[in-house]
Amino acid sequence: MIQVNLVLIPVDLFVNQVVKRTNFKWGNVKTVFDCALLLTSVLVGLSFLGEVPFIREGTIINAILVGQYIKLYSFIARKNMERKTGLMTQAVKN
Repeated sequence: MIQVNLVLIPVDLFVNQVVKRTNFKWGNVKTVFDCALLLTSVLVGLSFLGEVPFIREGTIINAILVGQYIKLYSFIARKNMERKTGLMTQAVKN
């Protein structure tokens, strides 16, 4: 979805726009944004409830790893595409 510029949810559209303006890697911006949302929800929970009953280890792991997974997947896909394009170019030359 990122490579074809098709974003389905508003949060990812916001991240996509930040990436376009700053030229940072999408996975890094997604990780920072998710962690910022996580921190905001912790602060809201502490402010209004005095505790944070709705955030557990899965939420924290998700906030950290989703962006990094996307960065890894994009790297692998780009390398695979470069390899295929190189093979096609060699086949045309022969």
